Amino acid sequence: MEIIKKFILRFLEVIEYEGDKNEVVEKITYVINLDLLDSLSGNLNKSERQKIQLLLKDSESNNAKISNFFSSKFQKQHLLDTLSYEIKKTLSDFFKDVLPTLDNNKMEQVKKLFSEFSNQT
Repeated sequence: MEIIKKFILRFLEVIEYEGDKNEVVEKITYVINLDLLDSLSGNLNKSERQKIQLLLKDSESNNAKISNFFSSKFQKQHLLDTLSYEIKKTLSDFFKDVLPTLDNNKMEQVKKLFSEFSNQT
């Protein structure tokens, strides 16, 4: 998630966002995590989904336990592909209204940023 956070921060810098950048990063990564859990959970049987729900409700639970659970159920490539899809979908949803407002220079910077990000994921 650190790569995603850095990407979002860099994107906000390019578009000269003046609000609380860390708040935006937290919101976007939160949505990515929710969408990822939803997507992966849809591939589980009822009993496995209930295990995930218990992990999510347990205040002692953390991302490592949930990650370990999904790692035991899916191949690494499937997890990476699903994560990549959810990242791109969420970022597209968040940024779709901003992109048409950018001038050519900023748009070129954003394209370069997206290209660099795609190479990292």
